[in-house]
Amino acid sequence: MEIRRLANYMGGLLCALPLLSACDNDDWKDEVNALKEPVPQGIVWLMDDVTTVNGAEFEIRFRVNPSEAVLTSEDFQLDVADETVYRLQTDEAAAQTKASYVTTPAHYQLLSVAPDVNADGETLDGQWVATISVQADADMWLETKLALVANYTDVAGRTQQVSSDVLGVEMLPRATDGLNIWHPLAQTYRGHSTGNVLDNYVFLDMQTFVAEDGREKQYTAETCLAGAPRMVMDDATTQRFQIENKIADNSYVKLSPVGTDWTDFEADEDATYGFRATLNLTDITGTIYEVPVEYTIYRRNELVVSLPVNTTDREYSFDLTDELASLGYSSENFNALRRKTFSPQIYHGSDVPVAAITLSDDMQLNFSIYRTMESGTTTVADNFRITPQLSVFVVSSDSLSSFVVQDALLKVQLVVE
Repeated sequence: MEIRRLANYMGGLLCALPLLSACDNDDWKDEVNALKEPVPQGIVWLMDDVTTVNGAEFEIRFRVNPSEAVLTSEDFQLDVADETVYRLQTDEAAAQTKASYVTTPAHYQLLSVAPDVNADGETLDGQWVATISVQADADMWLETKLALVANYTDVAGRTQQVSSDVLGVEMLPRATDGLNIWHPLAQTYRGHSTGNVLDNYVFLDMQTFVAEDGREKQYTAETCLAGAPRMVMDDATTQRFQIENKIADNSYVKLSPVGTDWTDFEADEDATYGFRATLNLTDITGTIYEVPVEYTIYRRNELVVSLPVNTTDREYSFDLTDELASLGYSSENFNALRRKTFSPQIYHGSDVPVAAITLSDDMQLNFSIYRTMESGTTTVADNFRITPQLSVFVVSSDSLSSFVVQDALLKVQLVVE
C-alpha cells in the first residue's frame, strides 16, 4: 500500500516537472530580454549656448546615447543647475535649494520634446529637439545653466535618471524693458533765442541690471540691438523730416524738420503739428518691437501776459499753466523728460521794480515788488522778459550733448490796480 502511494506521488511529480521547467524558462527569457533592451546612458547637446529674450520660445537639439534607447517625450524634464538673476534694482536672490535630483526651473518651461528630422522629414535616430519657453519679470536679466534629464525604468522596475551636461542660456530683457525710451511731448518749431529750426529727439538710454553679488550688465542700443532703430512714418511725414541715428551706450534718433511743407505752418502763429510715427527696434534675437512716438510741435514762440498787481501787496504768485500751454510748456512735458535743464533767463528794466523772480517747472511765476507802483499804470511788456528755455542732455562714453527742446519768450506786463 505504501509502495503504491509512493509510486503515484513520484509519477505525478515526474508529470509536473516539464511544466515547472517551461515556466522557469519563460521567466528567464523575459529577464534576459529586459537586460538586452538598451537604456539611456547619456544626453549630448548638439548646439552651443543659447541667447534668448524674455517671453520667447527657443529650440535645443540633443542626442540620447545609445540611439536605440526607447524614450517618449514625457520622459524628459528640465533641471536648473545654476541661475544668476540681474535686476534693474537690488533684489533678494532666491535661495538655491535642491530638494530632489531635479530643480524645477522657475522661469523656463519645457513645452515639447519630439524626434528630430532632417531636411527631407526623415527621423534622425537618437536625436531630439526640445522647445522651451522663458518668462520672467520685466526687470530681470537671467544667466542660467540648464540640464536635460531623461527618466527611464530599469529591469527591477525602479525609476532611474540620466542627465546632460549644462547648457548656458542667457535671457535678455525685452528691448522696451532693457532700454529707457523717452522723448519730449512738446517741441518749439523755431527757437526764439537763435531763430533756428530745432531738431526733435527720441532717446534710448541704457539701463544697468545688477545681480545680488554686485555684478552688472548694461542693456544698450549699441550692444543689444541688431542694427539701427528704424522710424516708420507715412509718406507725408517722411517728406517733413530727415532722420539720423546716434548709436552709443546712450543713443537717440534725431528728427530734423526739413522741406517746403513747413511754409504754411510757419505762416500761422497758432499752428501746431502732431507728429505720429512708430519706432521699430530689433534685438539680437530678431524680435521686433514697435514703439509709438507722438508729440506736438508748436509754431508760437512768443507770448505776452498781463498780470494784475496792486499798491499794497509785495509778494505775488501766478499760475501760468493756461497761458504757457499755447507755447507747449506743461508739467506733463517736464515730467516726460528723464534729464533736463530749465533755468529761465530773466530781464527787467528799472521801471519794473521786481525781484526774487522764479518760474518753476509747474508753471508758477513768483516775484516780489520792492517799491510802490502808481495805481492805474501798466508796465511795458518788453521791460519784463523771461526766456524759459528747456533743454535735455545726453551723456555717452565719448561725449556730453545738450539739445534745446523748447525755446520761447514770455513778456510780462504788470497792470497796477
